[in-house]
Amino acid sequence: MVDTPYSSPYWMVLLVKPAEMLEHLDRSLHDIWVECCGHVSACTIMGVDYQSCSESGMNDFFGDARSM
Repeated sequence: MVDTPYSSPYWMVLLVKPAEMLEHLDRSLHDIWVECCGHVSACTIMGVDYQSCSESGMNDFFGDARSM
């Protein structure tokens, strides 16, 4: 399930192959749902935080998160 950490009524349920790369999923979400302004994406899977790099180069916006 994909949602936003903000108070929002929007969410999406996706079926994804277990071996799918987070980077590919992130790109797909940007194509489908997220605006195209180069925002940093982040997710948490089983307590581990992951982030993508934005076009503006905010590599460490989420602190100790692992790269997608």
